[in-house]
Amino acid sequence: MFLSSLKNSVVLYFKIPLIARILFSFVTGTAFGVLCSALPDENKAIVVSIAQPFGSILISLLKMTVFPIVFFSLIFGAASLPLKKSGKLGLSVVGWYFFTSLFATGFGIVLALCLNPSLDSFSEVLTNLQNDISSLRPNGGESNGLGNFLSGLFKNPFEALASGQFLPIVIFSIIAG
Repeated sequence: MFLSSLKNSVVLYFKIPLIARILFSFVTGTAFGVLCSALPDENKAIVVSIAQPFGSILISLLKMTVFPIVFFSLIFGAASLPLKKSGKLGLSVVGWYFFTSLFATGFGIVLALCLNPSLDSFSEVLTNLQNDISSLRPNGGESNGLGNFLSGLFKNPFEALASGQFLPIVIFSIIAG
């Protein structure tokens, strides 16, 4: 009895279009977040401690599936192309990745500067940014940014997969394909 009702529930669930399920979950999660923001601080901490493991698991599952999907789809896509088109495609993929990463970085910086979540003034943001940039240079000297970038493109693909670095994965996938 229980198994048949469970089976019917699962069949009914999968009859609902995926976009409707996603939108429902998005609206429900947003409403839950708005309701939780009205709670006193001590209750917020309890809700966060309960919900945080589920969020961490979701992000881990997404990372676990995204990297292999990107890796294998690029390998199979590059392998199915004629040899004349593969170099052009590889350059366009790397260029598109670079452009979208640059856009996302710029958008994040502009958004952080506009919202200014934890800093008092724009000059404090600039001071922190200058300190961060100067700390990246070895011994206060000139950094070899382009050299480090190019050598980082050709790292061990398994290390890149484990550390979540997309660009070396993309480069290796195109070469392997």
